[in-house]
Amino acid sequence: MAWQIATANGPNGYNRDYLFSIEKALAKISHEDDSIIELANEVRKVMNRTKETKITGSDASLKSHAPLVNLSALPEGTVVVSR
Repeated sequence: MAWQIATANGPNGYNRDYLFSIEKALAKISHEDDSIIELANEVRKVMNRTKETKITGSDASLKSHAPLVNLSALPEGTVVVSR
């Protein structure tokens, strides 16, 4: 679950930011929730691992294996209809 929260986003932003906001708001009213704190810490660990992996490039799953595609411009006035 931590990986999904760390990497997912929606129309209002990243899920991790929402979790961190909840954690901060609960702390502000002196109502810390152990499960929220634990989950937020796990998300931070995932974020740190992801950052380190991207820097070192050691995770092959982050590299694209898709072939490069050469695109050429269409003649001026060409209309493309997609259905």
